[in-house]
Amino acid sequence: MAQWSCKQKGCSVASSGRCVDGIEPPSGCPHIVQVAAGKATVSTKAAGRTLRLPGGGVLDFDQASSILRAEPGKILLVAGAQRSGKTTLPLAIYELFNKGPFAGLHFAGSETLFAFESMCHAARVRSENDSPDTLRTEFEAGTHFLHLRLIRDGDIRQPFNLLFADLSGEHYENACNSTEDCKKIPMLRRADRILLMLDGKRLKVPAERAKVFKEARGMLGSALDAEMLTASSQVRVLFAKWDLLADDTAAQSSLQQIEDRLAAEFRSRVARFEFAKVAARPELPTAEVPLGHGLAEILGDASFPPETPVPLPLRLPVPVSDRQADRYLALRLPHLCKEVKAP
Repeated sequence: MAQWSCKQKGCSVASSGRCVDGIEPPSGCPHIVQVAAGKATVSTKAAGRTLRLPGGGVLDFDQASSILRAEPGKILLVAGAQRSGKTTLPLAIYELFNKGPFAGLHFAGSETLFAFESMCHAARVRSENDSPDTLRTEFEAGTHFLHLRLIRDGDIRQPFNLLFADLSGEHYENACNSTEDCKKIPMLRRADRILLMLDGKRLKVPAERAKVFKEARGMLGSALDAEMLTASSQVRVLFAKWDLLADDTAAQSSLQQIEDRLAAEFRSRVARFEFAKVAARPELPTAEVPLGHGLAEILGDASFPPETPVPLPLRLPVPVSDRQADRYLALRLPHLCKEVKAP
């Protein structure tokens, strides 16, 4: 029979078998250590650092940060109203990699496999639902992450990581109307990309389009006023559920007006402000709008490092002194100095 040891002071799980925090079974406690029966329990100090294997669930900020400290990667914050498709987007990407390479990239692991599988289950055939559905997330604003480790074609030695943070619909709605609520979402500033989802199902309804536009405009305006978005931020507005809009020319004309108005107001205020049409999980996939429509472009953009500006060439001032100490750099590096007087 297995025995337990706990790193928390005052826990009697080793003798009683019960977790001091009431977690059942005790193996679910993050402080627990299992030891073989009949062997002495090793104290935390004697054992040194304990190896903790990933549980496969969503990651918190510290766990996500540890991944980015070890390997290159980016954080993508997916924001939008309730049921706009925020969680569906990373789940669809995961399912596409289950089928094989996608967008010139290969799946190379994940620290959140259990979370992916649990959240995808409701959308699969065995869930016996009449239509695909995705479990909603109820986390604090942008504090939990889904993780993918990917490699590019022909570059197996350089994996990179994508961490998807989901900004809940409730937080999004609050941020649309309040600069102070925006300040409570530091992940807006920390994220490498903001993916702003506009719900295609609502955009298809004429009476809802103005509301969707107002929400997006309010969110972007509040985030900029709160300095959660800055001149270095990168934003991509996604017209989600494009399968519902692909054949609706009247709706597309209205969407172009929304795009033009948002671009005119915000494009000059951030580093990148772009638009895309996506259908992460179409209700009826077609050749024109297949599963994951538009996601290859998002992955391609996120999988490469940001462009590094070309530095201006270094120029040394022309020395005017006859002292050798003043003329040292110009004499050693004459190609960086316009004119060097002979000593």
